[in-house]
Amino acid sequence: MFSYEILEEDGVVVLAATDQITLEDFQVVAPAFFADIKSKGIRKILVDYRELQKWASRSAENLSFFARIDSRSLIDRIAVVYHAGIRNEVEELSELFRNAEKDVRLFRPEQYEAALDWLRSGQAAEK
Repeated sequence: MFSYEILEEDGVVVLAATDQITLEDFQVVAPAFFADIKSKGIRKILVDYRELQKWASRSAENLSFFARIDSRSLIDRIAVVYHAGIRNEVEELSELFRNAEKDVRLFRPEQYEAALDWLRSGQAAEK
């Protein structure tokens, strides 16, 4: 399941996934998510996969959702917090963002606060 929270004072949106992500999650969350980040001028995203077990659907909808993040010129910084069980998927996703010239950094679960701090800062990601 996807959910998100906007931290307006920081210009950050936290996109959290728990259990497993389904096609319905993309269909339900995506319209509001993209409308909100556009209307609020959000430039930074923290993708929180600490509690994600698996993708129920690794389909075109999954890639389409994240490709829409790629295409948003207003989004320039992405932190991904993940656990070892989904490492391959996270690396694929991160490569998609990097190919779109996004500033991306990966963090382990215990580094959640460091991920938020990095998003709040102006420090560039290590390539």
